[in-house]
Amino acid sequence: MTRTADVLHQTLDEITQAILTGDLSGLSDLTGTLENTLSRHKDLLDRQTLQSMQKKLDRNAALLRAAQRGLRAAQRRLAEIRGVSQGLTTYDATGTRLCRPPSGHADHRA
Repeated sequence: MTRTADVLHQTLDEITQAILTGDLSGLSDLTGTLENTLSRHKDLLDRQTLQSMQKKLDRNAALLRAAQRGLRAAQRRLAEIRGVSQGLTTYDATGTRLCRPPSGHADHRA
């Protein structure tokens, strides 16, 4: 493997770690490094190197999609929590939405 290929593979592995740890600023820097290296040396890469890089790129894309799903789930949960402070929303047997304002105290049951 060439020095350029080694640098590209290492950068892709570092991007994986940045995704897994949530290091968004590191992710941004590493992406810039990857783009610069590819633009300067793209003609030096053989098919085998490109195929192995594609596997890592696919893995990173899957990780980013999973992180995005996690962020959306967290946003929905935060919206639900905020909604509780505005009262209770329930649905009756016909599916009609019923909003009950907050009562000022919470009922706790064991």
